[in-house]
Amino acid sequence: MVPLSLGFILGLACFITWDAIVVWQRHNPSFVLQGATVYSVNVSRFSPTLVVTISSFYGNRYGRIYYESVAVYAAYKGQRITSLTPVVSPGNHLGSKGSGFWSAVVRGDNNGDPGIPPSNVLTESGGVPISVKAVGIVIFEGGLPGFAGSLPLHVTCPVLIPVVVVNSTRSGAMTKRLPSLCSVSTE
Repeated sequence: MVPLSLGFILGLACFITWDAIVVWQRHNPSFVLQGATVYSVNVSRFSPTLVVTISSFYGNRYGRIYYESVAVYAAYKGQRITSLTPVVSPGNHLGSKGSGFWSAVVRGDNNGDPGIPPSNVLTESGGVPISVKAVGIVIFEGGLPGFAGSLPLHVTCPVLIPVVVVNSTRSGAMTKRLPSLCSVSTE
């Protein structure tokens, strides 16, 4: 009986060690901004309203991740120019090698920087470079339920919004459908 219990204890210790290594050697999820449709832009205060679609992929084959209260917003030069829009309810998860899509209407809150004249905002290509950002909490989980760790999630997706200035407000749907790779930080 002693060898059987010793073998069980060693096997359990090896499994727990392997599981802990899988959790601590986790991979960050990947994000791609699939598209952004601009419905209106208040150029005088630079406050756009847009619909964004972001895809996510988790490539770790041993673990899974849970997203907790992820929200999306748009920023120009580090300043938030839209409201914070929740896109994920608590408990939304991606299994091993899982993928998912998030879509959100991100509304301009007219709190943009009033000191940015439209001529200084537009690039040579007639667009405005902004960042679509997602913030929240991600929980990494391995094989055992007790081995999990949560970290803050920060995703930044660059996009160039096409803008034609008619007066202080530009209306009408303009779609930017070029996929854009996003940078991800879980620190």
